[in-house]
Amino acid sequence: MSEALPDLVAKVRLDTTELDQAEGVASAAAGKIGLSMATAVAAIGAAVVAAGAGLFQLGRQFDEVSDTIRVGTGATGEALAGLEQVAKNVGQNVPVEFSKIAPAVADLNTRLGLTGDNLETVASQVLEAGRLLGTEVNVQAATGAFNAFGVEGDQVSEAMDNLFRVSQATGIGINELASTVQVNAPAVRELGFSFEESAALVGSLDKAGINATQTLTAMQRGLVSLAQDGEAPQEAFRRVTGEVDALIQAGDTASAIDLAAGVFGTRGASQFVAAVQAGTLNLDDLVAGVGATEDTILGLAAETRSAGESWQILKNTALAALEPIGTAVFDTVGAGLEALIPLVTRVGEWIGEAFGAVQD
Repeated sequence: MSEALPDLVAKVRLDTTELDQAEGVASAAAGKIGLSMATAVAAIGAAVVAAGAGLFQLGRQFDEVSDTIRVGTGATGEALAGLEQVAKNVGQNVPVEFSKIAPAVADLNTRLGLTGDNLETVASQVLEAGRLLGTEVNVQAATGAFNAFGVEGDQVSEAMDNLFRVSQATGIGINELASTVQVNAPAVRELGFSFEESAALVGSLDKAGINATQTLTAMQRGLVSLAQDGEAPQEAFRRVTGEVDALIQAGDTASAIDLAAGVFGTRGASQFVAAVQAGTLNLDDLVAGVGATEDTILGLAAETRSAGESWQILKNTALAALEPIGTAVFDTVGAGLEALIPLVTRVGEWIGEAFGAVQD
């Protein structure tokens, strides 16, 4: 019995030591778990803050879109909401930031009265044409040309494609083409030219190295003197250009230039005849003679879209989907800040009073 007691005491001491060691391990584990939980909570908190900041920025972005459209069109209520939806729809189909989409939507609505699907299509064309041609389309110039020819509603989309095709075929910038067509609209409309024919004529003259504005201005004056009794300007133009073409075909270039001088002026006559001879200007069929393709803006844009442009559309789609949440966060923060204004004002007044007292 006396021999077993020391062994028992030693065993108890060993067990106690093991328990102490186990307690230490458990404490260390608990500490690590606590630290991990704290880290996780902090990470979640940071993520929530980051998400909130991101949603706030998203809400601000769409607030700017709404403000741009509101200021540019004067629309309110359902009309404004409809235009905002058009901008979001465009962003989900065109690889352009919403900050560039909003002005296009606003200007097209204001200048052409377009809404709904028509507005969405034409806005997409304007933005995609600018991307394809490397030059931002001047909405004022394009819409001015459309209005000068009474192009409206469903016709605008086809007219936009016509401008693009002529620019593509002749090399004249789409903005220069639209501006020239607009400036010369009274003269060419009097001659019976449609919008498509006028664009083709301007493009063909520019491609031939002929100043379209000077030539068309001279043509308007010349036809007045060349018109026969009772002959309308359109009939006079067809008759005279037909005679010029016949002289060219007969090889009588000198007579052709003399006759053309009466229509296009002395300076432009020789260039005009040379353009007809070279086939650059087709008097029988201006539209076919320009050599335009059958491309459409949106069709060509889809055909040539890159991975980066598809990524932009994907981002726009995600932003549009999250817009209601972002707007709610932005509005909530805005309302909270407005509520703080009186308090901040009072604090400022108190600081001013306190500073005055300290200064005294």
